Amino acid sequence: VEWGINDVFGFSEKVYVGRSLQVGFKVPDIKHIPPILTYLVSNATDVDPGETSRDGRRRCVVTRGTWCGRYLRQEEVPTRPVPRGSKECPGACSGWGNCNYDTGMCECPAGRGGPDCSQEVKRPCSNRYRHPHEFDKPPVGHIGPDKHDLDPKAFGWLASRCYGYCEDDLALCFCGLDSKYRHMPAPPGSPPWTPPVQWGRPMGDGCMIGHDKDGRTLEWGRPHIKFDDIYGASGWCNKPQPSFE
Repeated sequence: VEWGINDVFGFSEKVYVGRSLQVGFKVPDIKHIPPILTYLVSNATDVDPGETSRDGRRRCVVTRGTWCGRYLRQEEVPTRPVPRGSKECPGACSGWGNCNYDTGMCECPAGRGGPDCSQEVKRPCSNRYRHPHEFDKPPVGHIGPDKHDLDPKAFGWLASRCYGYCEDDLALCFCGLDSKYRHMPAPPGSPPWTPPVQWGRPMGDGCMIGHDKDGRTLEWGRPHIKFDDIYGASGWCNKPQPSFE
């Protein structure tokens, strides 16, 4: 509907009633280029005047004083060997340990001991602690020459007890028996630090079987874990993507 305002107020302006009024405008095309190089090559008094390179001034522009420029301008110092003592260790630590040349004493890894690291200090997986009268005896183990538990049906629990292969240098349990991902040690007579043929998959205390292959309950294991969960065809020790994890 179109009608004149002058009909009411005496003006000749026109208004439109009953239709929407659309007003549009265009943003002015204004370009603002910030002075990027101003702060990169600034001549401000708080910038080190001795630092003339563009890269140096860029790196030091927000610092105060001249320390940054002096740091960047310093000459490279040639590297030197780390200082060490002059005391040799007995037997070169048998190839097992690290020699502390300040004290002349060997620092032996787990599983080795003695002044020259030549002694075996085993940490066998076990089902019990040593008794008081065994204080001067080697650690009590419950594994055989094959590094497997002597009798899984025997009572007793320690966190190191293992239904698999016991790595008795570290008292660590890995998959064992004839599983695909069993621990396979280095061949006998290998030189120190020879890695195992295969480390195998680890078995923590939460993986200890609560029922053996014949279905008998093992009181030291997890009651909800069956033999096949670990050593079955789809178990943890045999399948790349096991059904039980």
